[in-house]
Amino acid sequence: MNEIFSVDDNQPVTEAEDSSNRQQGADGQCSKGKNKRVAVLLGNYHEEYQTLADELPEIVFGQVEPHLKEHPMIKGQYCLVRDSESERDHLTAENVHHDYRQEKSQCGLPIIGVSQPSARSLRQLVKKCASKNPYWIILNVRSDPCLFSYVDNDWLPYSLRNYKEIQTVLQEPFKSGLDMDADEISAREEVRHSECRTQINVVAVSKYKAVDKILEDLKALRQEHFYFYDDITFFEDQPKAQLASQPDYLLVSEEVYQNAVSKEAGMRYIRLNFAQRRFPLEEEIDRLIDVVRELCNEILPKKQFAKADQSDVGEHLIGMIVTSRKIHDGAVQLGMSLGYLILRALHSLIVSINPSSPVADVFTRKSSRKSVSTKSESKTSKNSEIEQSQIRSGYKKRSDCQLLTTQHQKLKAGKFQFLRLVGRYLSYMVQIKEEVDKAVEDCSAVINLREEILETILELEAMVLSYHMGHQAEKIQLQNNCVYELERYYMLICFNAYLRDQRWVNPASSSFQLPLRFSLKFTEWMRRHPKLYQVLPYLNLSEWYAPIDLLKGGKRILVLDNSFNIDELCTFRETGLANFRQLVGWPIYGASQPDGSAISQFQAQVTKAYWNVALDNMRVDERLSNAAHEESNRTPVSMPTVIWVSLRDEFVYDRGGETGTWRAKNEFNTPLLLTGISGMELEELEENFVTSLNNLGNACIPFSVDIDTNKLLACDKPLVSDILSSKNMFKKAFEYTSSALGGSNLDSQMTSIPESYVDYVKKHAEYHRIPIPPFGPPPPVVFDQILRLVVNNARGLMTSTITVQSLVDASAGVVRRHSCHRSPGGSTDSSKEWHLPDSNQTTVERIESTNIVFFCQSGRERTSLAMSIAGLVYCHIVGFAFGYRVDEEERISLRGAKYTKGDFQVIQNLVRMIPHGHQVKREVDYVLDRCFDSMSMMHFHVREQIYFTYVKFQEETDAVKKDELKRQSLAFLEAYFYLILFNLYLHDCESTRWKSSFETWLEQLTNRCNYMFLLDNLGFPEFENPDNLRRIRERWRPHITTESQAGNIV
Repeated sequence: MNEIFSVDDNQPVTEAEDSSNRQQGADGQCSKGKNKRVAVLLGNYHEEYQTLADELPEIVFGQVEPHLKEHPMIKGQYCLVRDSESERDHLTAENVHHDYRQEKSQCGLPIIGVSQPSARSLRQLVKKCASKNPYWIILNVRSDPCLFSYVDNDWLPYSLRNYKEIQTVLQEPFKSGLDMDADEISAREEVRHSECRTQINVVAVSKYKAVDKILEDLKALRQEHFYFYDDITFFEDQPKAQLASQPDYLLVSEEVYQNAVSKEAGMRYIRLNFAQRRFPLEEEIDRLIDVVRELCNEILPKKQFAKADQSDVGEHLIGMIVTSRKIHDGAVQLGMSLGYLILRALHSLIVSINPSSPVADVFTRKSSRKSVSTKSESKTSKNSEIEQSQIRSGYKKRSDCQLLTTQHQKLKAGKFQFLRLVGRYLSYMVQIKEEVDKAVEDCSAVINLREEILETILELEAMVLSYHMGHQAEKIQLQNNCVYELERYYMLICFNAYLRDQRWVNPASSSFQLPLRFSLKFTEWMRRHPKLYQVLPYLNLSEWYAPIDLLKGGKRILVLDNSFNIDELCTFRETGLANFRQLVGWPIYGASQPDGSAISQFQAQVTKAYWNVALDNMRVDERLSNAAHEESNRTPVSMPTVIWVSLRDEFVYDRGGETGTWRAKNEFNTPLLLTGISGMELEELEENFVTSLNNLGNACIPFSVDIDTNKLLACDKPLVSDILSSKNMFKKAFEYTSSALGGSNLDSQMTSIPESYVDYVKKHAEYHRIPIPPFGPPPPVVFDQILRLVVNNARGLMTSTITVQSLVDASAGVVRRHSCHRSPGGSTDSSKEWHLPDSNQTTVERIESTNIVFFCQSGRERTSLAMSIAGLVYCHIVGFAFGYRVDEEERISLRGAKYTKGDFQVIQNLVRMIPHGHQVKREVDYVLDRCFDSMSMMHFHVREQIYFTYVKFQEETDAVKKDELKRQSLAFLEAYFYLILFNLYLHDCESTRWKSSFETWLEQLTNRCNYMFLLDNLGFPEFENPDNLRRIRERWRPHITTESQAGNIV
């Protein structure tokens, strides 16, 4: 047996071992020689040694199809596939290659969109465009790596694909264009080195019988080719070997494009990443604006416009060539729309200087399709239409095949509900939207963005209405696609608003305008308008208008709240409320969702407690007046007012004293949240929801959840058919306060309370709805609503603090007397039945005492956050107590104490950025610790939840749960971030009694404190490298992970 020996270990490689190694390669495994050094005989019989380093990457051989040739894969999993039109692949089963497909502006603007051209076609296109207009931007928006190989006297594009999913295009939406260029260079180096490593490895494990056979096989093995796929539909004669051993044989996109524009001084090339259906990163738009600003210096005067002459302005607009992998994937049309908006902004600057400029009427011309064109252009257009008809033969859109409702017509026109919010914020919103719609229409020969949104919605509605229970993943993907397309349309509006804002500035000392020339980057402009990011949650309104028919079909069920209300604080027996707690010493309380009987019982407890306080005060005042032998016609009486605040952002109903909501049957543990809804809107929709439930009667049986087995248990058919909304439940419960007073649990030595006193308590009880999302920072308007609630009741809250230290203690008769002097009003006889004096005899001085009770479903995260916000406001009204100064902090010596105290890197950066940051944070921690004092170890406030949730994220193995825990941890961190900003706002605006809203103050703060930079880079750099969730758009955009049965997203 002939053998080749290793120089180092002198161990032969047998035929059996070689066969085993090759078999591993056939299975997609790595085949690597055992030798560290191998003797190689060259053509001149000169022997040299090649060293195989231990860290040399292993070669992975793979097969795209079982009958195809096995060959090395790039980075172990990628192969190279030639660009083709996938429409023809799927519709007519043809694999057609062509130079490129082209789309032009319908208004005759210098905007051209093309599919990926070859190097020769690109040079021809550049030369043709340069002859008409000297200034062009070539915008490559391709979102996947692409290499060019020399075939048939031209450089043809080949994209990287995973050989196991060769029909799927690679995409990484969070990479920049520079990252895509780096990936292409890395892939090219991998191709070159894989050939070299393959030669060495094969030589190391091969066997030859004679020297002449060794030389012959070595010559064959020292090939310089790699394998490329031209046909991935039928795989005829695939793969094909092409030269690839040197950089000269494989070009990256940057080399191809730069070579094409190198001889044109007025042309600029830029690579951006426009992922499918998504809007690019703000940093990518910044790079585009940099190029636009550079060319603006060529066509606009360099001096002030007021002193400029008409000759200082160029006669041409900047042209735009947009290229991508395909003409019909939406990326080309998005790039053309951006170009349209940029040219429109540039056009306004040129016309303002030279009204008679040759480009003055470019936006008022008729569509180029209707204008008279040359014979060649007409022929090209005709051929293009023929090609379109061939490609789209037999294909019709859903909107062309079904009758569109009025709502569908509005969606097709771009009348989305989230635009109402934008219109209240942006000036000239109507004009901004019209310009965006014109940009979309101008580049809609192949794809219209608004029509694509409608098509996605129609497809989603068709899936929802069908009775097929499968394809859940496909439905979720459709919902996410719809959100991405809506975001793309919305960000176009924001971009156009940015262009309008950055064209001119009006100096206060002059009457003319100065050009800004887009001096502010788009990223910074967006960060200075945080309200625009706050619109993102409104992109998905599917649950706002979910039909009640989902209950009939069994896709939704009614679930009782008591299944999820675990009374961890053991307060239900005493107060009737689960997880009832108080901010120590303050009249601010928290609890889980109460039912009607619990509300009445709590109201009765408050009434009884405060009547005991008033009774004790009247007795004391009588003794004082009798001792002084004085008489007075004034009687002070403590009158309680309880304000109930619901924080839930989902539908809540009450039937027979049990509260509940509705859930998806397959995901009953996941709440169906109405994202971004206000309290007033939620109350209105909830009334409609309850009315629909009453129309169904007892047809819908509620379910409960077994905590141990996590299974649904059908409840008995309810005896009471009348269903109440949350608002009506509270209204009814307030009326039953009198009957609750007669209960045995409130029996004491005083059995009679004046009816006028009870009526006052019932009439002055209040119910509010302030929806807060379960995870994530509440919108700034929530801070403002809680602030106004506390400030408007500040006097009553302070009185309540003086009157009674704790409602739980007050129920047991432990009271504190008013500190002010009381007037006489009764006898000291304890057997006498006390009542409020007659108004003809004396004047009752009502001392209002207010208590605020926040509640959510479980009484945990949202309730603790609302209590913290209210506690901060209360401290700024009455002052902080011991523990908020630097030398009064409680020392902690526990594991991870640094992080449980909130000393994360992002928070530390914020503390250094704001004035008196350490003290501002310390005051927030003081209130959070007061909140913790009233909770058990099963509860954590927002600061502690950050670290503990992140620890759960690190320990989780399931990918879906891991992503959700990561989002929750970042949400808690962001909520803590906003609490610190809110406390700073309370300090800044305290002198004006907070007349300016927190929402307005946040936008003003961006001019002197770039806190939005921290929010746009939020993460845990002390533990890991921040991922895509560090971006505001990724965290605030609706994140759909569960199947929503409500089809209409918008």
